This record gives sequence, structure tokens and C-alpha cells, in this order.
Amino acid sequence: MPNFKNMNTPQRLKYLRVERDNNSTQHELYFKLLGMAHKIKESKALDYPKQTIYRLEKGLTELPPEFALAYSKYFNVSLDFLYCNTDYINIKYDEVKKKLGLSDFALNKLEHMKKNEQEKKALSVLDYLLSSANSNNLIDLLNAIYSHRDMDMKNVVSQYRGNVFVNSQYIKNPIILEDGDLEYVSLFKVSEIAKKIANSYKKDGGK
Repeated sequence: MPNFKNMNTPQRLKYLRVERDNNSTQHELYFKLLGMAHKIKESKALDYPKQTIYRLEKGLTELPPEFALAYSKYFNVSLDFLYCNTDYINIKYDEVKKKLGLSDFALNKLEHMKKNEQEKKALSVLDYLLSSANSNNLIDLLNAIYSHRDMDMKNVVSQYRGNVFVNSQYIKNPIILEDGDLEYVSLFKVSEIAKKIANSYKKDGGK
């Protein structure tokens, strides 16, 4: 999470384009802000779209109200954030932040995912897991990632690696795990939980 206190308006505009819009080009962002994304390809020869965003991000031109409103609407950020009157991206998230402990960036990312078809798919899976009886699978997955070097794991890895077993009695001359092996096994665990989530999502008719 960046320290917005040290960012002026031009830096915040660049941050939004790079970090919140998948590093889109200045030319692309110009048309997205105006709600004319369908014009991007046919306008490649035009120079002014790129120059407009370039000048805003370099501070060569002050952010005009009409563009501030466009940025606010497209990125779902407050005008106060754009003009450096607050370091909170979106004031309306304050209550949610207090309850869930999530950052401005995380909450904005969730909302922004709805605008991207590929990310929307991931958002639907997240919604399913949080609202279904299978929510524990998500918790298990997050915990496995968080503790990916859990020293309490008692698994062992075969000498050829690649085969992970829960009980060492099934392995001849087993190798007790060291730090690197623990990471290997924990990633295997993450993979197995992910498969379980995918199967339950498919079984329950998730889209």
C-alpha cells in the first residue's frame, strides 16, 4: 500500500493508471475516462489523448474539474483524494475498514474488479466462497498461504521430490523436511485446497 501522504496530484493520477488500471497506456486511459473505450483502436494515430494524460501526470497541466470528475467516476475515488485534501481513496469505505481491517486499496480493488471481465470471474468465486457453506475452504487456503513455511507440518518428501506423503511409514528412507522442503509441501497444500475449492464451486453450479 503506497504512502499517499507523500504523493501530489500528478503522482496520484499516475498511480491510478499504473496500479489500478493494469498499467494501461496514457492513450487508452484518455478514452476510458471519457467512456469511449471503443474508440481506442481507431484513434491510435492521434497524439493528443496521450499528451493530455502525460501533461496531467507530469504536473504540466492542472487537473481540470471535468477530468477530475472522470477520474473519480472511473476509479471510484473521491475528489478530495485527487486534489490531496485527504489520503483516503474513498471516504465511504471508512466504516467497512473499521469492521474488516481491510485497506483502501483492497476495498477499491474489489469494487474495481467488477469492471474487468477476467477479474469479475474471480470476484464471483470469492462471493460464492464467502456466502456459502464452503467458506472454510477459503479460510484454509488463506491460512495455508499465510503460513507457507509452517514448521509444525510433519509431512515428508521422497528423495525424488514431487511425491508428498502424510505418513513417513510409506516412504523408504524418508527425508525429514527442512525449511525449503516445508515451503515445497505447503505449496502442495495450497494447490490441493485450490482444487477442492474449484470442485465445490463446479459442483454447486458456480459461474
